[in-house]
Amino acid sequence: MITSIDYDTLIIRVREQLIEQTGISGDRILNAASVRGADLTEILNNTDVFSIKLTDVFMTFDVVEQENENNVIIPEEDDTMTSLATYNFILKIYGNMCHMCAQQIRALFKTSEVATTLRNAGVYIKGIEFPIDQKEFINNTLWPRCDLTLQLQCRHNFKKTTSAGYFDEKYQLKDVEFVITKIQ
Repeated sequence: MITSIDYDTLIIRVREQLIEQTGISGDRILNAASVRGADLTEILNNTDVFSIKLTDVFMTFDVVEQENENNVIIPEEDDTMTSLATYNFILKIYGNMCHMCAQQIRALFKTSEVATTLRNAGVYIKGIEFPIDQKEFINNTLWPRCDLTLQLQCRHNFKKTTSAGYFDEKYQLKDVEFVITKIQ
């Protein structure tokens, strides 16, 4: 049976594997969607908690849903809907060892151990792009940066509800409501 997973759990499971496989502290693997601009600068400047040197490695990540021919929505017989979704998990790795860290992640995420762990959690690794070296100014310092994209796919399930008196069908996923209008 294919395991269903929600978006937040997808992020948690992949981040757990990044921490386990790289040995980098969770304090240094940040979700870029929740930490931006001045907040990121504050974290980087708080030397009591998070002292960063160019020799240290830290990373941020973004998760972006991708359009793909494998992204489908399937009505099930039990009044639920299944959605197959493809995501790019974009890592931005900083520090003098960023390229080697990206190579390590790329190699380890291709092992059967990591692939099986994520698959059992409902996350499928569809591909891993080659690392791309960059430079970025942070706090008046030019940081080595390496970007790495993990291409992932997962399955979401949500309950379908029909509202009497309407010609539209409504689909609910937790607190989010989607309306799909039938065109005839």
